[in-house]
This record gives sequence, structure tokens and C-alpha cells, in this order.
Amino acid sequence: MKIILSVLAALPLAGCMTGKAEFAAMEGKLTPMRLEKAKAVCRMRLRDSDANQIMAYGASNQFSLIDDASDCFAAQGIRLKGWRQDNGMLTRYPVKPLTKMAEKSLVVPE
Repeated sequence: MKIILSVLAALPLAGCMTGKAEFAAMEGKLTPMRLEKAKAVCRMRLRDSDANQIMAYGASNQFSLIDDASDCFAAQGIRLKGWRQDNGMLTRYPVKPLTKMAEKSLVVPE
């Protein structure tokens, strides 16, 4: 299974993926050029992480890749805020909460 991490806005997670990634600058202003540069650096790093996970475990863990992506963006001075869902909720991962308990664990306080 090949995962494309172009914008990190959509990862295949059991058909439950949704939302659009939102970013914010840790310092200064978030410009499109700055965001594209960070995406390029993180895309390269995450491709390696994905390949390593597939070799080691036979599949990749998309949740750990999202956490790695968040760390990579932070190293570039950009914060991955989360994924904006159809109902306006901001969630930590790009999945629709399926139960109330899952919803509580996935929602990011704004």
C-alpha cells in the first residue's frame, strides 16, 4: 500500500478520512512559500518513514506518520493545527469520530 503524503490533508484511514489540514506559523507570518518549503522537506522525510514502517511491519501506521509530520512541520516553524471536519470541528487526525468517546479523544481544543 503506497501512501502519498503531498499535503497531509488526506490519508487513507479505513475509508473514514475527511477534513482539510490547517497550519499556523509558530513565529512570524505563514506565507505560501514558507508552507510549500516545509511540505517539501516533510514529504521527503515521511516517505522514508513510511518505507521503513512497511519494511519492518508489513504496513505503515498512519497515525504515527501524522504525529511524525506534525513534528517535522514544528521543526520548520509551522504548527499543524489539525483537520477541519465538515461539521466545523478541528480534530487531531483526519478521521470522522465514529463514537462519542472517539470524538472526545480526537477533538483539538481551539
